[in-house]
Amino acid sequence: MRERFVLILTTAPSLKEARFLTQGLLKEKHIACANILGFVESHFVWKGKVCSEKEHLIFMKTNEKNFERVRRFILKNHSYEVPEVIALPIQEGDSKYLRWIHEMVE
Repeated sequence: MRERFVLILTTAPSLKEARFLTQGLLKEKHIACANILGFVESHFVWKGKVCSEKEHLIFMKTNEKNFERVRRFILKNHSYEVPEVIALPIQEGDSKYLRWIHEMVE
């Protein structure tokens, strides 16, 4: 069976928190790398109210079996009551890059 890789997304209210989450996940070898994007404008309904916030979006690359570890780490260390933690499958990728992800998280 071929190893499956995922792109995990979350948001953070500050660059400091985004870096904290990213560094912790890297140190634990739960992710191979992450990209922190500058402010994105998020719109959502929270507790019956329409909200708009500026957040940092984080893209994290890892294998599928690490999703649960990443999810637990984010839930434990995130300032939000219900943080976004979703995974998108990586359908295709350069074989050298995917091998590198594999080596970084094993």
